[in-house]
Amino acid sequence: MLEEMNDNLHEADGQEQFESQEDVVVKNQSAQDVIDDSNAEENEDDSISDKHDIPLLDYEQMSMEELVAELDNLVKNHKVMAIKDHVEEIRKAFMNHYHHLIDEKRDEFNAENHDENVEFEYHFPLKNKFEAVYDDYKSKRNNHYNQLQKNLKSNLNKRTELIEELKNLVDNTDESLTIADMFKKLNDIREQWKSAGAIPRDKYNIVWNNYHFHVERFYDLIHLDKEARDQDFKLNLEQKLAIIERGKELLNDSDIAKAFRELQLLHRVWKEEIGPVAREQREAIWNEFSEITKQMHDKREAFFANAKAREEDNLANKNNIIRAIDALGDEEISSHNGWQNQIKKMEALREQFFKAGRVPAEVNEATWDAFKTAVRGFNAKKNNFYKEIKHEQQENLNKN
Repeated sequence: MLEEMNDNLHEADGQEQFESQEDVVVKNQSAQDVIDDSNAEENEDDSISDKHDIPLLDYEQMSMEELVAELDNLVKNHKVMAIKDHVEEIRKAFMNHYHHLIDEKRDEFNAENHDENVEFEYHFPLKNKFEAVYDDYKSKRNNHYNQLQKNLKSNLNKRTELIEELKNLVDNTDESLTIADMFKKLNDIREQWKSAGAIPRDKYNIVWNNYHFHVERFYDLIHLDKEARDQDFKLNLEQKLAIIERGKELLNDSDIAKAFRELQLLHRVWKEEIGPVAREQREAIWNEFSEITKQMHDKREAFFANAKAREEDNLANKNNIIRAIDALGDEEISSHNGWQNQIKKMEALREQFFKAGRVPAEVNEATWDAFKTAVRGFNAKKNNFYKEIKHEQQENLNKN
């Protein structure tokens, strides 16, 4: 396999204050894994790469009407695989709002109706519109996926055949082939490779590494014209050094997500478009690029850590709001005006909750459940108060 790829390394578990050289290599592999996984996904379906240009909004802060409008806009105007993460987040936010609404309407219904034979029903036209748009998305996604699967297998077979051709070229025993003929055949294989199309993501790295392994064998084992080979090596080295310089510039970019995205693309160019350099230079330039990748990976991890901290702050804020709702429901209110004031406070707290921002994914559902439980408790106490008033009014009517 390519010397440039640090194979068969594993994540280190140690938390030593000073890192050994092996620890650094392991972390480099970890950073490289992130790049490779992203590139493998986007190679399989290049429309996924467009997702980086579509902002991922804080959908929990949006109303159900806004969520439906945003979903409709995405489905109508963007490639279906580019919006899959956006659609999933919109779906979660919409259903959280919808279930909360239904819980409230059910509580109101139960407070006002005592006939056990009457079942709760609530028709919400916006839910039907959401489902129609979401079904349109699913239909487009399924059609896209089915067509993609037909192409991936064919492309993989084509690339496998090209690797076999390349291998046979390197191991050639036909003495009638001149060096010029072999170089021409190599360039022909390269051109076919460039247009061979996407392959399944789980085959991406091994197929590309296999291809480059035999390209390097061609240069290392075949006695090519030294001048032609050195010129090719020189051009490839210039291109890879330019990538390294651009990578260094990206380390100073304040937009971490954008910089990491460009670094990912640089890795694709390095791997997919540029040939090998002289053997004695391969390890050094790859190590230099790997170090840049590690530094960018560390900056990205720090960025995610800050985002996680903000989510933890949002969680603390939402938990405080939930406690405030619980406290609001625990207050003893004995007048209509008093309850109207409580209802206004409740609406303000609800709005604060919806606008409080994302919380860690692992506690998102539990936080919503706690919020709905608190609101349901408040509504139950409010409904009981008005139920008692109606009962007293009815008794007074019956006395007259």
